[in-house]
Amino acid sequence: MLLAPPILFSQRKTEADDDWVRRCIHVDKNRDFPVNNLGAWHGGVHIPHTDAGGAANPVRAIAEGEIVFCRYPSDRISEDPLCYLGATDDGVVLLRHTLTLGDPEVNIVFYSLCQHLKQVRRNVLEGVGTPIKKGTILGTSGRVDGKNGFHFQICCDDKNLQKLAGRSTGNLDISKPGRSDITYGDKHYYLPSGTPFMAAPDEKKATRPPLYISDTELFVTFTDKKVLTRQENPAGSSIYTKLSEAGVRLPAAPARDYGETVTWNEAEWICANYPGGSGWVKMTAPGINQYSDADFPHWMGWSLVDDDSNADSQCDSPVIQQWQQQIKDEKSLKEKYFYAICRFPFEWDETTLDSRFSWLKQDNKFVQPAFNPPSWDKFINHANALSFFDKLPADARTALSDRIWHFNPAAFITHINKASQVEYIAVVGTQIHADPANKLSFIGQAVRYMRRYKAIESNSKYTILVFDIGYKSEHFKLLELSCRKFGFEYKKVDGSFEFFAHLNNGSDRSIIPVKQLSVFCHGLPSEFAFGYEYPDAERLSVNLHNFTEIQSDIFNQSGRINSYACRTAMGRIDGHSEFELTPQEEDSLAQKMAEYFNIPVSAYVVRSDYADTWGSKLQRFAHKLNKMDWFEELSLERAENIKYCGAAYNIDGALNDVGVGTTPYNLSKEYKDYLPK
Repeated sequence: MLLAPPILFSQRKTEADDDWVRRCIHVDKNRDFPVNNLGAWHGGVHIPHTDAGGAANPVRAIAEGEIVFCRYPSDRISEDPLCYLGATDDGVVLLRHTLTLGDPEVNIVFYSLCQHLKQVRRNVLEGVGTPIKKGTILGTSGRVDGKNGFHFQICCDDKNLQKLAGRSTGNLDISKPGRSDITYGDKHYYLPSGTPFMAAPDEKKATRPPLYISDTELFVTFTDKKVLTRQENPAGSSIYTKLSEAGVRLPAAPARDYGETVTWNEAEWICANYPGGSGWVKMTAPGINQYSDADFPHWMGWSLVDDDSNADSQCDSPVIQQWQQQIKDEKSLKEKYFYAICRFPFEWDETTLDSRFSWLKQDNKFVQPAFNPPSWDKFINHANALSFFDKLPADARTALSDRIWHFNPAAFITHINKASQVEYIAVVGTQIHADPANKLSFIGQAVRYMRRYKAIESNSKYTILVFDIGYKSEHFKLLELSCRKFGFEYKKVDGSFEFFAHLNNGSDRSIIPVKQLSVFCHGLPSEFAFGYEYPDAERLSVNLHNFTEIQSDIFNQSGRINSYACRTAMGRIDGHSEFELTPQEEDSLAQKMAEYFNIPVSAYVVRSDYADTWGSKLQRFAHKLNKMDWFEELSLERAENIKYCGAAYNIDGALNDVGVGTTPYNLSKEYKDYLPK
């Protein structure tokens, strides 16, 4: 299950998923998680917004699930009891979701709640008890205490937290290996005090004196091309600080090439940092235990906070209070809160209002003066008007009664998405040009851009689709070397039908949606000319007439299309003019695809330019002057490949990005985002 934020902004081209989710879930600092500015537990976050000058962004379902409860908002938000400190909306949508993880499969139930909505969609109100799809618009954000914003929270009961995290209290047990039934994300190793760091990863030399023997516990994270070592902060702030990273590791299988990608359980020796240096550690040695992100490791920031024994809403957790005393930097404290999973009562239960808020009637440092009877009655009437627990079905009341577990929504979404996969697809057209510099330029660019996407998100599927007319077997052997080196797959397609089939059915799109489709080919006005100037060009074309053969729901919520073909945004399919004066962008393939798939599409109105794929004129001139070793190596590799198959190629892909062309001269050269209307 891939989760999405309740408010969706277009993801920037080079923006990591975690950063995008945090930007979408922008938080009011006074109503943050897990403690608000009055020192009370807060089960979610308030997401502020402004609809000045336009419609508010719709609030959406973060995942598929079931509609448990809805309440249509009152139209008297400026009167008591809703107007306590200012006008407050009371529209509510509560959803129940089931997350399936592991082998054998484990079903984990959690709830998402949107409160303070100013509008709830009729189809949602009438759908209580029925399924809902991810991305369905629930309504729009309202006001809280006179300010624009809404409350959003994610929670579950004790039984389901145990299934999700493998425990329901305390830190991860490092005396034993992590769980094997559910694994995902980065891999981690616990190195006990006394672990030797060696000068070389060699069994025969393992008896030599080590470079270093650790005198404290260390935690090593093994991720794509990175090895990070953490140790607990000596100041005792429960923050695990990073040592400088090392990026070297050795495969367990000595028959492999050194540079090949290895999986975490194949890495017998890893070069990791210790305080003051780095050395090789045998990760299969006794006492060194292995974990994954599925274990919610405490050295990665995760904390299960279950030490507030009071039943009221005031935060009396010794753990939280210790953080507040030890961590003086506000940003660091917020980051510590971000990964906290906290157990306290459900906020919207009217049956427990007196017991949860009676502390407000006593003198305390947060609320002064203490509530007198009139102010208490006004507050309780307001809280009761917002509550809805007694209106829930019996199974939901059982799940949300007593003390339940609450997550920071952005932390939950980004973490669970590590267990989900998406597919990045680069599609490559045929190249009519036979000269060596051009023949494999589309393929080279596909490799370059896919490497860029994998550097941002490593736990996904990467596929290069190639329209095979015009390419030789030797060309595909070079592509295969690139794919093997970087962990991509490639597939030949003989026409648009096979291309559509892979997009629609190549993976189970309900499990692995498409996140990125990048297009490298010739282009005519509003046409991907994958078979440009070949006799069978029409069968190899994707255009305004046939692109809807692709299913509209293949993309995930942050999906996008990037076209590096000529004139995708031109808006004409009736000619091949050099000087198009009326591009009609609103009717272009780029705009129509944006509306059909409900995602951004980036494209050119003018021609694109692949001339600098294997090096620009400036780079070649600089090489003549300075004889750059790196450029010389790439040049020699291309020369060898020209002898081999008649085409220039580097296994690492293109040296430079696709550029913008100059024609038609009168039009914008901007690489532009076309958005759904």
